[in-house]
Amino acid sequence: TPQTLSRSVKSMSRLPSLVRAVATSELRWRDSRTDWLLPSSTPNLLCNWSPVQRPKLDALMQILEEVLGQRHGTFFDLGCGDGRVVHEVVHTLPNVKGCGVDLNTALVEHAQNRARKTGIQDRCRYEVSDLADVDLSDAVAVFLYLPLAALSVCVKKVFPNSGLRKGTAVFSADGPLPGQSSGYFEHLNLRSFPEDHGGLHRYTWLGKVKKSS
Repeated sequence: TPQTLSRSVKSMSRLPSLVRAVATSELRWRDSRTDWLLPSSTPNLLCNWSPVQRPKLDALMQILEEVLGQRHGTFFDLGCGDGRVVHEVVHTLPNVKGCGVDLNTALVEHAQNRARKTGIQDRCRYEVSDLADVDLSDAVAVFLYLPLAALSVCVKKVFPNSGLRKGTAVFSADGPLPGQSSGYFEHLNLRSFPEDHGGLHRYTWLGKVKKSS
């Protein structure tokens, strides 16, 4: 719609230098991908990182502007890779801090260096960590770009033990969250955006709903 397009143009106009930096970085990482891939034997490795497609990232920015508005809190990217998603969120939403978590030390160091170069190191952090150890108690939104098996681990093992608060927005860019009938989450309805906007799946975290006896 014209309104949605206007929001997209507005968001991107605020980020020209950032987008150029991200594009350059993506080419650099793509050229040397075999050098920074973690071996499949890496303990607790759910998958190796791949960059999310631009249309899905644009859709995330648009939806976050509506869902979060002027709210304060932390946006989490679980499996953040080189940190590009956290960078864009922090630049787009001035009241939001960002946190990226990944097992790949080389990618996390790259994300930290870029944060320092772009002057946002005080508003975002990157951690080398197993997702099972992450604390999501201050999260206002969580982003996932993970395959189905890894999404299942997040829903069943990571989120319930992370302190994730009821009502937190959760976004999946690679596919729908498994276990739609589990009671853990429900679809996040937004009047301004169609359900399949940008190919991004969106939810509200409810926590485990106990079955009645």
